[in-house]
Amino acid sequence: MTDKIRGEALEEGRVQLRNGRAVRLRRAESEDMEAFTLYVEGLSASSRDFMHGWSSIQDAHEKAVQLAAATESEDHFAIVATVSEPPERIVGYCWLDRATGPDIPMLGIGIVDEYHGQGLGRVLLTRMIRQAARFDFARIMLGVWTDNARGMHLYEAVGFHDDPEYPPREFEGRVERYMVAGTGR
Repeated sequence: MTDKIRGEALEEGRVQLRNGRAVRLRRAESEDMEAFTLYVEGLSASSRDFMHGWSSIQDAHEKAVQLAAATESEDHFAIVATVSEPPERIVGYCWLDRATGPDIPMLGIGIVDEYHGQGLGRVLLTRMIRQAARFDFARIMLGVWTDNARGMHLYEAVGFHDDPEYPPREFEGRVERYMVAGTGR
């Protein structure tokens, strides 16, 4: 396993979605501040609610500052899906973070609502699983609220399953399910 996950290359490029729209996948960078602000503003309250810790966002710019700063961390790696309508806009964001420990990074994903159901989540997750293998991780983990049926279906479809080491737990009056996926390494 590598000591840091920040320095690896990403398989970048354009991807066509089910609705015919094209998005560009690339690594998130600290210069994405304006695009991150627009991204956070483009998430509905429901989408933010499913992203752990994002439901209480009051200031999109403040969250964008955090996202941009995370791109500089050696324990964080993020992919964005962008559309080129001026200004460039982030419509999907997927990240790995080793802040929870060195052996199994946590994965997170968020997609602006207008891009739900177009295959973007599957594309981002598949790319991130391949990226995790490049970092020499055998598996990755995520947490999902059990009332997020769409998310659980997607995660299972790309190979995530319940982690027997981390049973579901109640948190903030809801149940969180922990899922892992192997990277194929």
